Amino acid sequence: MKYQSKILIIDDDSITGNLLMDFLRVKGYDVSWASNGACGIQKAFEYNPNLILCDIKMDPIDGFQVFSVLKESSLLDKVPFIFITGNSDLEDV
Repeated sequence: MKYQSKILIIDDDSITGNLLMDFLRVKGYDVSWASNGACGIQKAFEYNPNLILCDIKMDPIDGFQVFSVLKESSLLDKVPFIFITGNSDLEDV
């Protein structure tokens, strides 16, 4: 059986979440999606992903808070974490 990398997407926008999920699945990845920061933290511990893609602006727990919680865990602190956002303003970058 071929090993599949597991990617967790944490994004409160279902359109973006589903688009990323579909694209990554077509490329052969095992993908899971969480619709908010709290669910994302819980799912990260359950799913044990190889990569996390996380939206920055979510309520009530934003992407920075998700990152902080997961990096405090010895189980998930080495998992690569990439912030994603729809913002393109220079000050946001």
